[in-house]
Amino acid sequence: MSVRLENVTRGDFKYNNCPILFEDANANNRFALITKGKYSYRLAWHSDLINPVILEINSNVVSIGVDQNFAIIDFNNNSILFNLNLIYNFLNVFLFKDWIFIVTELEIIKVGKNIFQVLEEYALPDLFEEIFFKGDRIEVRSADNNIIEIGNLSN
Repeated sequence: MSVRLENVTRGDFKYNNCPILFEDANANNRFALITKGKYSYRLAWHSDLINPVILEINSNVVSIGVDQNFAIIDFNNNSILFNLNLIYNFLNVFLFKDWIFIVTELEIIKVGKNIFQVLEEYALPDLFEEIFFKGDRIEVRSADNNIIEIGNLSN
């Protein structure tokens, strides 16, 4: 069974009784439910121009990020495993080996895939442009065309 993201109205969001994953009551313009099986979570975000990015980590564990929010949900146990308020706007998320890499405008955050804790944070010199996974290392290109190697990941 796959994960569904269903846009809902402000009223549907407000009166639904499933748990809230993230919201800012004063600034939200978009509202949705993320559902898998019999469990759902509410989320809200600011921008009309972007949609949340969902990544399946395993068959029952899913990550979702939008605006300055990122969370990992276990739909098997109906629990939020990890919830992080970001400093910069969320752009994307990637799985590589035993890690989850959260990409924001000016930072990459490395999270353990099995322990769901921040392991390292990598500041970028300029806005994120592209990420390359090369063997045991990761390279990030920023908007100023600099390539930053964020570490040897062989261990």
